[in-house]
Amino acid sequence: MNQHGFNENYQFENFTEKNGNEWAKVGALAVVQNLGTLYNPFYLYGQPGAGKTHLIQSVGNQVLKENPNTQVKYISAKDFADECLEASKIGDLEQFRKCYSNLDLLILDDIQALSEMAISVQDELITIFDLLRRQQKQIILSSSCEVDELENFNPKLTLRFKLGLIVSLSLIEK
Repeated sequence: MNQHGFNENYQFENFTEKNGNEWAKVGALAVVQNLGTLYNPFYLYGQPGAGKTHLIQSVGNQVLKENPNTQVKYISAKDFADECLEASKIGDLEQFRKCYSNLDLLILDDIQALSEMAISVQDELITIFDLLRRQQKQIILSSSCEVDELENFNPKLTLRFKLGLIVSLSLIEK
């Protein structure tokens, strides 16, 4: 893992492209080349083991390779929720928002985990989402399900997820 939370072994070069997954890779590469302006957000979904984490971390690794000064954060949705709840508990939500709004690229993995979290976490994500998009900063989300299948999600949040490119990944047949 590097300082940004990326597994450096996750690269585009070793991503398996079969069963239609090449379109997901094409979309991810377009995100790298057009950070914040094309396919924002980039929402990737598929079953566990389909390669979602590999592909979204490949984006982060490639962005940092091309521009090491890019402000990038990869975080699981559960860890994001934990950070948010802790900031709320200690009365430091402004600092929490500031840390996220200064990013050029936010990658949230396993977004479906927010269905089990306090609604205040989703509300904070809406705030951060809006701040980043207004600044043309890139948001990448991964999930085990399509946007419309997310349970217990604020409709305002799922509407935002649909603003960019939604791509499915299939399990690779062996």
